[in-house]
Amino acid sequence: MNKNLLFTITEKELKYLLEVRYCIARKEEIRPVITGMYFTTKDSNKIEVCALDGYRLSKRVLDNVKYNNQFNFILTRDSIMKLYKTTKSNKNIVNVYYVDQEIQFEFVNQNKQIECSTIKDTYIQYNNIIPEENELEINLNPKELINIIKNIKKAAKENNLDILHIVFKIFQREDNYRFQIQVQCNQDKEIEYCKNLYLNDFKILKNELRESFEIAINIDYIYQAIKLYKGSATIGFNSSVTPITIQQNNKLDLILPIRILESV
Repeated sequence: MNKNLLFTITEKELKYLLEVRYCIARKEEIRPVITGMYFTTKDSNKIEVCALDGYRLSKRVLDNVKYNNQFNFILTRDSIMKLYKTTKSNKNIVNVYYVDQEIQFEFVNQNKQIECSTIKDTYIQYNNIIPEENELEINLNPKELINIIKNIKKAAKENNLDILHIVFKIFQREDNYRFQIQVQCNQDKEIEYCKNLYLNDFKILKNELRESFEIAINIDYIYQAIKLYKGSATIGFNSSVTPITIQQNNKLDLILPIRILESV
């Protein structure tokens, strides 16, 4: 048996990397490569992971990791789920090995080894999808947005309404910026809670857009991404038809918008 140590991290660090699992595409996806999670070395002493499903992308970078040789591999969805169930939020050691063309995660303190299958393919050049710059950047409190989305979902359920999407609308009124959240239901009915819904705890970091801006987003996609952030996060926009990004240090999540056809 050929067994080579690739790198060593803690369970807490592995759990952080596994945050991206929510973006792994479903098994029936016609492109098998995106039904897995990609691991690669990045620059000096960095590991980068990515998952995407054609509508959204999630990336994490881990600094100060000692690895023996550069590597890249794609773990299958089933392997990722097994790892997540085993990983705890502690500083116990996890050794990662390359074993006979597959990957083994050794949980030292748990005395457990997880054998992980890989997808033998070339991963998508995902960094080409991520905007290098954003014309509009807003720093916000994720907790406030999370609570608003929860309340929208609760109100829609109580009124037996299905949410098509939500719209972020950023505009300037006098000397102040406003961040409005509008809700579109497929029954074309209005939810009372959502009539005058505004985000309060935010700050404009950059604005090169000369007009008011709005973009439609899948409510579940934005919720699944933003709930992974604590403290503060920066959301970046460029146009109503280009991806939005959510960033905080070495974390990045990207969501494609919903294109709304204007009625004639």
